[in-house]
Amino acid sequence: MEKMNAFFAILKFIGIIIIDLLYDIFYKLRWILLIGLFSLGVISYSYFRTPPVETIVHIKIPKQSRFKDVSDYLLNKGLIKSELLFKVFAKSTGYDRKIRFGEFKIPTPTNEYFISKTLLSAKPVQRKLTIIEGLRYSKVIPIIANTLELDSNKLSDLATDSVFLAQNGVYQNDIEGYLQPETYYFNWGITERDVLSDLISRTKSVLNEHAEEIKKRNLTEYDILIMASIIQGECIYEDEMSQVSSVYWNRIRQGWKLGADPTIQYFLDKPKRLLFSDLRIKHPYNTYMYKGLPPGPINNPGKAAIVAAIYPKETEYMFFVSDGKTGRHIFGKTAEEHERNKAGLKAARLKLWREKRKKALQSKN
Repeated sequence: MEKMNAFFAILKFIGIIIIDLLYDIFYKLRWILLIGLFSLGVISYSYFRTPPVETIVHIKIPKQSRFKDVSDYLLNKGLIKSELLFKVFAKSTGYDRKIRFGEFKIPTPTNEYFISKTLLSAKPVQRKLTIIEGLRYSKVIPIIANTLELDSNKLSDLATDSVFLAQNGVYQNDIEGYLQPETYYFNWGITERDVLSDLISRTKSVLNEHAEEIKKRNLTEYDILIMASIIQGECIYEDEMSQVSSVYWNRIRQGWKLGADPTIQYFLDKPKRLLFSDLRIKHPYNTYMYKGLPPGPINNPGKAAIVAAIYPKETEYMFFVSDGKTGRHIFGKTAEEHERNKAGLKAARLKLWREKRKKALQSKN
C-alpha cells in the first residue's frame, strides 16, 4: 500500500512540473501565439471573403473531362495557383464528384476555394441559336456550326446519314424540311448529333400535334413538309399562307400542275427574276412541267407554314399574283379573273412609274 501511495505521489509531482513547464512556455510565447492566431485569422478572412470583381473570364469544360483535366486547364488559364489546394477545396465543396460541363463565367480575381464553389453552383452560359424560316439545310448548318462552335463537316454528314435520320424518324435522303425554324438556347459542348436531333424533334412535335388531320386527308408528314416549304417560299405574310395553301391544294385536286415559282428558284439555286426559259428546264422540281408535289421540301418551313399546309382555307381560288410592291397577293378563281388582276397591277405599276418620272423631270427643272 505504501508503494502505491509513493507511486501516485511521484505522478502528482511530475504532473505539477509539466503543468508549470507548459505555463512557463505559454507565458513566454503568449505574444508569438497571439500574433500567429491573429495572422491566421487575417489570412483566412482575406482568402475566404468574396473578392471584388474586376473582370469576367469565360472557361469551357468539355464533356467527359476528368477532375485532373479541369485542374490542369484552370492552372494553365492562371485561375488557380495550386492544384493541391484546388483539390482540397473541391473535395470540401463536392465539386470533385460533380464535375459540370459547359461554358462558365468566372469572376476574377479568384482563388482555389471560390472557383470550386463557382463551378459547382454557376449556371452554364447558353448560346442563342436563331434559325429563320425558309432557309435550306445547307444554309442552316453554317449558322449552327458558327453559333455553337461545332464541326460543319460532321453536321453536313449527319444531314444525309440515313442511319442517323432513321434514328430520328426521318426516312428520306436528307434532313431538308426537318430543321424547325425557331430560337433555341443550347449549352456549349452540345454534340452535332444532339443539336440536329433536337431540331428534328421540334418539327416532329409540330406535325404530331396534327397527326389525325394529316391522316384524315390521306397525306404523309413529308407531303405536308413539302407543301409547307413551297408556301414558306411564296409568302412573306403569315396571314396569307392559308389562302396560298388553298390555291396549291385546289390545283392538285383538279389535276393541275402546281406552277410554283419557289420550286424553280430551288433548283436554279440563285435568286433571280424567272424567265419563260426557266420554266421549260427539265428538272424533278419543275412544278411547271410535272404534276403533283416535287420530290422533297425546298427549305425548312416554320410552324405557321406547316399549319397552313395542313389546314388550307376553304376557297375556290386557283390563281394568285404578287402585287409587286408589298409582297402581298391578289387571288382569283378563274383564268379570266387572274388576267384582269394582272392587267390591273400592270396598269397600277405603269401609273406609278409615270408619276415618279414626272416628279424626276420637275425636280430637274
